[in-house]
Amino acid sequence: MTDKFQAFDAVKWVATVIQLIGYGMTGMNLVPYNVFFFLGIFLWFAVGFMWKDKAIMVVHFGAFISLLIGYLNALILTCIAVSGVFSQSTQPL
Repeated sequence: MTDKFQAFDAVKWVATVIQLIGYGMTGMNLVPYNVFFFLGIFLWFAVGFMWKDKAIMVVHFGAFISLLIGYLNALILTCIAVSGVFSQSTQPL
């Protein structure tokens, strides 16, 4: 084991801190600001790429897809709620 500091060492620790902040903000329901802190997912994917570790890349790609689907779902539901598409009408047919 070497004491040599490598580029991915910095990336993985920065990514870890950023991701933990994002998780904390999600836990405190600080939405949508928490989204910006999930940059850590991309950084950990980059670490997996640098290490040629497919397991790290797959888990962070999966995390990104899960977050993307969740946010798109929230956006769609918000747009539907604002537009009133499914609101009950008080006028007779």
